[in-house]
Amino acid sequence: MIIDEFYRNILESLPQVVLVATPLANPETGETDLLIEFVNSAWERVVGSRIQTVLGKLFSQTIYARSEIPWVGMAEEAVRGRREQHHTLYSSLLDKWLDIHVL
Repeated sequence: MIIDEFYRNILESLPQVVLVATPLANPETGETDLLIEFVNSAWERVVGSRIQTVLGKLFSQTIYARSEIPWVGMAEEAVRGRREQHHTLYSSLLDKWLDIHVL
């Protein structure tokens, strides 16, 4: 088994949402944005929307960019500080409390 497939299978089997994004500068604004490159299947069950609504998009192009949760700020802090960010925050968009880990 190819190692990428091995790890992808592990991520797909997790009951928690796993979203992998690459930080990059938005050419229109110069601000940091996140290119969403992977979302596991738990996304659809937990969030309630299809994976295709976010996969391959810039975070700023999704409905989640307008949420009260500072997703991009947490990612910037994790990258800048080279430390995991852990927050428990309420999402009015999802009407759920979220246990968020940003690595």
